[in-house]
Amino acid sequence: MAKATKATKKTFLELYKNNMGNVTKTCRMINIHKSSYYRWLDKYPKFKRDIEEIKEEYNEELIILAKQGLITNLKKCKQSAIEYTLNNKTNGEYSNTVKKELTGKDGEPINVNFIIKMGDK
Repeated sequence: MAKATKATKKTFLELYKNNMGNVTKTCRMINIHKSSYYRWLDKYPKFKRDIEEIKEEYNEELIILAKQGLITNLKKCKQSAIEYTLNNKTNGEYSNTVKKELTGKDGEPINVNFIIKMGDK
């Protein structure tokens, strides 16, 4: 098993980044148990900060890729990209759902009773 030496932690951080934040895969690659990784997080504040920085960088990259993919799909007139954009970027001006409020006589609430049948006997 690998010990928490400076070199081992450095190797872990490099592999963690290359493995896109996959803890299990990274632990296997340097032959440590996941519980060791979590102990390192608790015991070594700099290691924890470095892990958090890698996570932030990776998340930023994912968001950039997702936005690029959305733009690519919009340019290709992909229906799902169009609906997503119209539903989320137009302050409710466009929606692919129908919202209708129903009321009873004189605006009173409608009482609805349901009968649920649970199988035949």
